[in-house]
Amino acid sequence: MNTSDPFSPIAKELAKFRNSNPHTRRFPLALWQKIVPLAQEYTVSEISHRLQISAGNLSRRIQRLKTNKRPTSSKLPLLVEFPLPASRPCIMELEYPSGVKVRLFAQ
Repeated sequence: MNTSDPFSPIAKELAKFRNSNPHTRRFPLALWQKIVPLAQEYTVSEISHRLQISAGNLSRRIQRLKTNKRPTSSKLPLLVEFPLPASRPCIMELEYPSGVKVRLFAQ
């Protein structure tokens, strides 16, 4: 066994996870934390091929790490109520981090 091959232990761990969780598609965070650092020395294509994982998912994980962003949708409130002035129209503009703007008009 080649001890300098960083893929072997991760591949074994992935195989064990896949065998014990045949219907689960998402890898645990602990596995991703071992996979993502490989991108410092190997291409996404090489990693995804050697570990038989989705290149798209790997790319998103790497990008999220670079921008230090985590999905925040679970932290957002489902409903926010704003009292509106009864005597005049109201305009509210929302801007998403992606740059998309939404303008709401109320009368």
